[in-house]
Amino acid sequence: MNEIRYAKGKKTVELGDRVKVRAFLLFWRRGRVVYLPGVSPKNPDLEYGGFCHVGVWFWKGDFGGYEVDPDSLTLFKHVKFESRDDSVAPRWPPPGSWQ
Repeated sequence: MNEIRYAKGKKTVELGDRVKVRAFLLFWRRGRVVYLPGVSPKNPDLEYGGFCHVGVWFWKGDFGGYEVDPDSLTLFKHVKFESRDDSVAPRWPPPGSWQ
């Protein structure tokens, strides 16, 4: 798989990135990228039928998968890069545990 990029297309997504995700229209949630298609061991909950999702672990313990546009390989604009973190990211959950 080619590199997945953030919405503006300049910066690539990497494991451990600190991101913010628009949860509703009014607020943002902060977390870290813990699952990256093509890099992490394949998870059938996050990669299926030609679609793939980047997994984000939030500070309060929640997990979410965010769709990657299959044509441009970019995340949709509600996921924004904040900073790159070289420390070890939390392990992504096993298949079926994040729903």
